[in-house]
Amino acid sequence: MKKKILSLALVACLIIPCMAMLTACGEKPTLKVNQNVATNTQTIISNLSQNIYNAQSITQNQSKNNYTVSEIQALFTGFEYYVEIGTVENIDDIDSITLGGTKFEDDETFKLSIGNGNYIVDECFYEDNNKIFVAAPIIAFEEINNTEIKINNNKFNFDLDVVATPASFTNVTSTASDISVASASNGFNVTFNGNVAFDQNSQGFLKLTYADATSTDVLLTKKVLTKGSNVEVSYGISGLESDLSLGFYPMGWRTAELAQADVNKYDDATMKYYAVIGNKLISTTLNYNVVLA
Repeated sequence: MKKKILSLALVACLIIPCMAMLTACGEKPTLKVNQNVATNTQTIISNLSQNIYNAQSITQNQSKNNYTVSEIQALFTGFEYYVEIGTVENIDDIDSITLGGTKFEDDETFKLSIGNGNYIVDECFYEDNNKIFVAAPIIAFEEINNTEIKINNNKFNFDLDVVATPASFTNVTSTASDISVASASNGFNVTFNGNVAFDQNSQGFLKLTYADATSTDVLLTKKVLTKGSNVEVSYGISGLESDLSLGFYPMGWRTAELAQADVNKYDDATMKYYAVIGNKLISTTLNYNVVLA
């Protein structure tokens, strides 16, 4: 009888805590995805390119280069940057989200070049009343052709029904005579043999054209620079060049010689560009090997 009493007591000790935690740990995490994520993302990206990129109201402010979303909103009424992707349930704290294989931590910031050395620097994502908001450029870069999102360790279907096709470029030119380009229908492998000196007439960038380009097309780039064990990722947005070509700047837009710090950074490094042309839903990859004289 004593053993039975002890056994019942043990069962009670196990059951009662579980009943108390049933709501917290027994319900399955869910994500209800919004139906207009892709459309809202495209709208925000187009606005970034047409109204924010190289905007005079930003360029004229010489006191700073990095802007939060709220600071941009103060300059542009109605400006939006984050897309509400959906509503989550039964997840208390969102520590990270993973899109397209890239993981973004809570409070991690995202830096987007918006022209003339200016950047938007703000949270990659945030949660408000169980709703998740993600920076539109992140969705454009990381989620096209992917069908999954991970919130903490929970995987959910996130099919935006948006498929990017490989770019088929009609022409490739270079502003520097010592850049050789080998083209293919699905992308480019580029060897960049640049000189240390850069000036206004030799900025070292590629111009790529494609069929049916328009002045309102949007170019998003994600550049991954690898040198030894160091990997640096940067993002940018722009419109097309005046001749409706895509301009890729391996070492950034510049009108002066490369500083020694730039030489140390880029020499013998490799660069990979991922590009998304928003209006056309085209994606391509450019590979660079940098060799400085």
